[in-house]
Parts: sequence; structure tokens; C-alpha cells
Amino acid sequence: MTRDSLVYFSDGEYRAVDQNTRAELHAGADAAAVIQRALDLAGAQCGGNVELASGTFLLERPLRLPFRTTLSGRGHGTVLGAAKGFSGEAAVIAEDACAVGLRRLTISGLVGESLPNGVVVRRSPQCVLDEVAVGGTAGAGFLIADNSALTQARGCIAAGNSRCGFLLKENFRGAHGDFIPLAVQNCLVYGGGKGFEFDRCIVANVTGCSVYQTRGTAFHLYNMSNSVLISGCRTFQIGDDVYVSEESNEINVTGNIFCWHEGVGVRLRKVCWGTITGNNIIDTGSHNPGAPDCSMTFAQVGARAKPTEGMVFEESRGLVVSANAIFNWHVCPPLAHAIREDEACADNTYVGNNVNYLAGEAILARGQRPTITGNTVHAEQPHVHYYGRQTLLPPDQQHIQSFQPKLTQELIERIFGPMPATA
Repeated sequence: MTRDSLVYFSDGEYRAVDQNTRAELHAGADAAAVIQRALDLAGAQCGGNVELASGTFLLERPLRLPFRTTLSGRGHGTVLGAAKGFSGEAAVIAEDACAVGLRRLTISGLVGESLPNGVVVRRSPQCVLDEVAVGGTAGAGFLIADNSALTQARGCIAAGNSRCGFLLKENFRGAHGDFIPLAVQNCLVYGGGKGFEFDRCIVANVTGCSVYQTRGTAFHLYNMSNSVLISGCRTFQIGDDVYVSEESNEINVTGNIFCWHEGVGVRLRKVCWGTITGNNIIDTGSHNPGAPDCSMTFAQVGARAKPTEGMVFEESRGLVVSANAIFNWHVCPPLAHAIREDEACADNTYVGNNVNYLAGEAILARGQRPTITGNTVHAEQPHVHYYGRQTLLPPDQQHIQSFQPKLTQELIERIFGPMPATA
């Protein structure tokens, strides 16, 4: 009765052996077949662990995790990639399973052939993704879909995935109940398209995560992705808006640092009920020419560097926006407004925010019945200048901050790119 096994490469074949007796269970040249055989044996015994040794395993088809099985590696040195002729949705799939785990390994779309996605969890409750790194896929690093209730990702990395790092989709109604929470904790997304996407994902917690230098939005909620918490997260050098919620209600954006982004910090469209509190919204509307930092002046980039709003609300009602620090440094344009709401907004509260360095009105509220009280505004220049540590120069001399995405892409290719074959 084999429940735990080890898979490794030796003498030209992949081999699966019993972890306790070392008896050989299966061997062959097809990595996916050998690993899947070990997983199925564990699943037949109501669960077990399959450990992959260090090395690169090129798969011809996805690995499918049975009930109560865990597939684990030995850290970043265990790599799954796509062999020539790979056919399937992702390298690893948990579908109609339960209580499965994936931990301590790397999945790469830059080793071997292209991968559509890294990991797919579908209709599979209480799954755990732990310290898994996915890089260079054509789609999402991690796709958690179709009411995979109580699933959590923790300590995972998604790098350079073309669509997004995490896609949480259709967490709605299912066999085990409705709107059951999902959790993503202490994960990192860098490079690639968007950071996190939520597509009709109702009830999810994203806490302690970082999004770095994505081309697209860091957090994008749409299609009625209600009651999503974003808390304790950090974004840095985002090439678009940081947080966007569209027709998704009950939002909570609390205790985050959104820093150095080309778009706005928070953008809401048709959102009801929301709390945006205790965030730092820093260096909104940064223009990024892709050159080394502070190697160009505002005069050189001209009108391409223009003031942008820290937060923009459209057709949104019942918001509480409080205790946020919304400010820019001198190395990017001043804010156009810290917060702007349109005429279709109503019953929003703006209290106790601190705004620094802007060109226009701090809180431009054009909607119905706004409450604006206790906000502090200093428009003329960044506060740091009063300590004499910085000097605000004329525009023809003042340098603009800039970051280089090509360096991040080089890092992704170095970490997730081709490696020596397993021997």
C-alpha cells in the first residue's frame, strides 16, 4: 500500500520508488506518466505525498492531483516544464479533487515549450499552494476557479506571466456552499501582465502580498467580484493603475502602500459600499521613459509627464475614504487632484486624509451629498524639502524618476530560463 513516493531521473529514465521500502513502482522515459502513476497510487490509498527530486522534469501532459495528494519538490531546484508536443491547460491541475497540495517547486514556461498556465485549481475545495514559483507562462501563473472553496496560496511567486500572476475566477455558488472564502497570503508577483485578477470572485482575502513592475493593473476586480479584501500589500513601479474595481461591491482596501505607478492609485467604476483607509498612495502619475533612474529631466520628457489623480471614483456610492496619505515626491509631476469623484457619485465620505504636492483642488467632489472633513492639504512642494534634504529645481534641471523593465525581464529569464537537463 504505497502512499508516499519519490520520483527522480537515473540511467536515462524517470523512476518512482516507495519512500519507505525503496521498491521501484514505475519507470520510463515519459516524466508525466511516471509522476502521474505515483500520484494515482497515492490517491487510491486515500491520499499521500509524491516528492520530486531536484532536476528538470519536462511534461508531455498536465499532472493531475487526486484526492488528498500532495505533490512536492525540493525547492527552486525542482522544475516542471513543457516537453515538445505538450497538450493541456497547465503544468499542474487539481480538478474535481479535494484537499490537495502543491509545494516547494518551480513551474517554468521558459524551459522547453510554452505553457498556457502554471497551476489550475478548479472545483477543488481546501487546496494549498505553498512556496510554488511560476514564471514565463502565456496566461496566468495561478488560476483558481469554479468555487474551489477554502483554497489558499501562501508564499508563492508569479513572474513574467503574460496575462497575470493570479486569476481568481467564478468563486460564486457551488456544491459545498455559496461565496466561500479564498485566501492569498504573502505572495509575490513581478513582471508580466497584471498582478491579480478577480472575475466574479466573491469573498477573497489578499494579504501581505507584493506586486512589482507589472505592465498592467496590480489588482483588478470586475464582473461582480464582491467582498474582496486587499490589505497589507505593497505595489511598486506599476505600469498602469494600481487598484481598479468595476461593478464590484463591498470593497476593502486597507493598510497598503501603492508606490511609483504610471496610472492612478485607486480607480472605482460603479462600486457600492467600500472602505479605503490607512493607505499610502505615493508618486501617482509617474512617467517612465525606461531609462536609468534620474537620468532625464522633466524638460526632456515634456508633456508626457502630466499631473494625475491619486484616486478616481465614477458612479460609486457609499464609500468611506479616510486616513490615507496621498502624496508625490518631486521626481514626478504633482497630483492633479488627490481624489476626484464624478457627478454620478453619491454619499461618499472623505475624512482625515493628508495630501501633499498637487496642482489642483485636493478633493474634487462633484457627486451628491459628499462629506468632506478634517483633511490636511499642503500643495506647494513635497514636505521633505522643508528639512533641506531635497531641492526643488526648475523644470529644465529637475530629474524624473524612471525604472527599467528590461532588467526585470532579464532576471525572469535568468531564474526561469533554460537550465541543464536532469542527469
